[in-house]
Amino acid sequence: MEAKHRLAWLSGALAGFVAAALHLPPEKIDVYQPFSQLGIDSLLAAELQATVSAKLGIQISAPQFIKAGTIVGLAQQLLEKIAVSYIDAAADRTVEHAPPAPATPPRPQVAAE
Repeated sequence: MEAKHRLAWLSGALAGFVAAALHLPPEKIDVYQPFSQLGIDSLLAAELQATVSAKLGIQISAPQFIKAGTIVGLAQQLLEKIAVSYIDAAADRTVEHAPPAPATPPRPQVAAE
């Protein structure tokens, strides 16, 4: 997998996990929206930590999860934490609830008036 697609793939997988936990379709999850605005509290964060560990085999602490702030932030932290080859192998497996790798374009800048 090309480097530019790793973040998109992992963000998509994480968005799928969040969507499943919130009982929402994955396309309703904004990967740039803060966890608090998505409705992720400490109990749901703990559930998601367990899901990431079980589905991807990646351990992340509660402080790391909270520090990430967003799905994209969490994906970036996880990519820094693990070997790139692991993401390539995980992408080849079927990951339950993970949508296809979405494009994750940067958010548009709003000009100050």
